[in-house]
Amino acid sequence: MNYGLDAFFNPIEFGQEGVYLPPTGAGRVCHGILEWGDIEAGGDVVSRRPFWVTKTSCVPGAFRDYSLKVGAQLFKITQHLQDGTGISRLVLQTDAC
Repeated sequence: MNYGLDAFFNPIEFGQEGVYLPPTGAGRVCHGILEWGDIEAGGDVVSRRPFWVTKTSCVPGAFRDYSLKVGAQLFKITQHLQDGTGISRLVLQTDAC
């Protein structure tokens, strides 16, 4: 089900446009929200990591070593977290992480 997620991730309103890149084959445009979150260890923030929040249907089978390009920035997908409501959170990595 869609539950109006298209409106939430619409780049004209709030979201951003990214390109989901499997290791082989063509990339596909995927609307979502790029955010940065804290990574904690032992109660201390040790780094900040980028995340891409999008519709699960936009990133089917997102696995490690797939990539996501947002603007000029290229990210490596390290984890695909699904919440069961049709929204996925991709844990990303940059060369700086």
